Amino acid sequence: MQRLEKLIELLKNNHKYHVTNKNGFSNHLSMDLIALYFLNADEKKLQDTYDKYTPHLEHLVHSDFEITSINWNKNLGTNQYFWSYYKFFRAKKSILGIEEVLHNYLPQLIKGIAGGLFHPLIRLAYSLELWNYANSQDNQHLATLAEDEVVIALAYFADSYLELPIYGDQNKKLSSLLNQLISEKNHSSKTSGILTRIKHIANTNSAYKALSNNIENTPDDLTTLANSISEVYIDYQDFTLLHCVTSLHAFRVVFDFAPQKLAITHYWHAFMAAFLSVDKTLSANNHPTDKYSAPDEIEEKAISLTDLHDIKLLYTVASEYEFYKNPNYQKIISLIAPK
Repeated sequence: MQRLEKLIELLKNNHKYHVTNKNGFSNHLSMDLIALYFLNADEKKLQDTYDKYTPHLEHLVHSDFEITSINWNKNLGTNQYFWSYYKFFRAKKSILGIEEVLHNYLPQLIKGIAGGLFHPLIRLAYSLELWNYANSQDNQHLATLAEDEVVIALAYFADSYLELPIYGDQNKKLSSLLNQLISEKNHSSKTSGILTRIKHIANTNSAYKALSNNIENTPDDLTTLANSISEVYIDYQDFTLLHCVTSLHAFRVVFDFAPQKLAITHYWHAFMAAFLSVDKTLSANNHPTDKYSAPDEIEEKAISLTDLHDIKLLYTVASEYEFYKNPNYQKIISLIAPK
């Protein structure tokens, strides 16, 4: 069986599972299968990943609750209406097409970018990359599947929506705010789940409130974020910050579908809360190199990885290095190793 046929088979199989498990953790499978495919993993690696991960998943449960154009934004973030949102966005897609749905609904959804610890955003971006790839290959069967993945991601985004508070009403330069944030010495204890800490930080932390403002959007904001977030990940190699690295790549992919000033402002607040939730008294012991990793070395590394977060991280940093040519991403590649 060809790699693409295997990818299609496994993605379809994953649609019978819920986007989270009973503990509320994200179903990473579609994201990692797409990442592995783009990293040129073979059919066996795709199947092995699916077989290892599916025992941890929950079967999808349907719901009779109806989401409509009137109530769709009144039930955001309830974590109980995924199937209802899926039916809503699927119907909208059949009428409007996938790009129009994104332009219409992402401006609201992007405000809840912190929900699900960025995983809905990441699943949406990977689905879009698959859709773009399918269209470039004139593969309608794959494009249709990718569109369904986009719909699933949008429903996940809506159901896990988490909008963090914005306290200031001034327009500030992102680069200045980032410098102040990274020099911040306050840190959080790791006594609760990441999302719980992020919500607590956003509502109580003095540094968060002091740096909470609208972003004065400039053309180099994504480049500035990419450099800062990759640097702090290298410094701390923290699991929370890993999600900031992978989510920024996803944010770049969807960036053009939402008002950019609005999108940057809400991503800034989500990153700020995540960064402030990290125990920064702990620093990394190993110091990465920026030795160039050739594509075949990256592919070999992908085959050796079994941790789903590491697979997404490898795919992210390989993609972002190609886009930004920032040596920080080569350093992160050198840090990724099988567990």
